[in-house]
Amino acid sequence: MNITFYETLGRPGADPDCTILSTGTAELAVAQDTLLNAVAPQARCQIDGVDYQICGPDADSVWMGTINPDRRDQRSVEFAELRREDGQRSPPRIVLIKGHVARGEAICELSPSNETAAFDADGMVCFTQGCRILTAFGDLPVEHLRVGDLVHTVDHGLQPIRWIGARAVSRSRIDMAGHLCPVIIRRDSFGPGLPSNDIRVSQKHRILLETPEITQAFGEGGIFAPASVLAGEGTVLLDPAPKDTRYIHLLFDEHQVIFADGIPTESFYPCTNGLMSLTPQDRTEIFSIMPDLAEHPLRYGPCARPLLPSQLKQILAA
Repeated sequence: MNITFYETLGRPGADPDCTILSTGTAELAVAQDTLLNAVAPQARCQIDGVDYQICGPDADSVWMGTINPDRRDQRSVEFAELRREDGQRSPPRIVLIKGHVARGEAICELSPSNETAAFDADGMVCFTQGCRILTAFGDLPVEHLRVGDLVHTVDHGLQPIRWIGARAVSRSRIDMAGHLCPVIIRRDSFGPGLPSNDIRVSQKHRILLETPEITQAFGEGGIFAPASVLAGEGTVLLDPAPKDTRYIHLLFDEHQVIFADGIPTESFYPCTNGLMSLTPQDRTEIFSIMPDLAEHPLRYGPCARPLLPSQLKQILAA
């Protein structure tokens, strides 16, 4: 499982602020404790073969700070520091727990947070109730499916569902945490009958896109793009009046392309932030079904399709 780290000018605990200089990718060594507490003693990552510990100001908290203090666009972030396990000095590096930053921004007013924090679980990849999944018995509402039901996949024919997870999110929580708001995909957004009805999915749920521009750039088979990237002011948009929502995950032995109301989309992929978005009970269930994932989530296997690189999102507007 990969996470993004940020090199900074300024080190938390030693300097009054940290300015973001650049970004990189680290491989997170995920244990269940790490998912629950980002600065647990087991929290480790690796950058270019070097082991780092993910640390807060003490064993029970992470760092918090403010970007653009005293301005209308100010926002708060929480983060942890990366320290080399061998004790050698390295450039200041942090990983975000909550919030977002951009290159050149300074995190000010640094202080320990009041509580431990897990990595931000904005990576939910799931359907909402009402989405109709193509099964051996036709299109069925996702909330009616059961473990063992056979679902049509693009690459491997009929495949049994191995695990189903569900998470209820209240309207009030959506109001407080915008990343939990579902994306509406209106009927016929991608062509006649695509989808056949209005559907709602989580913002990180990925849709398979196949256009001449995408084929030219990535080859046959298409790419996965998050619903949030597709959302605008047209027929794919953030729900303007969200209600209490039930998010539902479908897990197979491998990552699959399946059909929701006629459009090709993805199944739950536990090798990314998906695991972090689950409850401890859900993770325990998955690890009991697929024990290898408890040791290393990357053993689940590759994504069913390439993912849309962030720097190429403009291709969608072509």
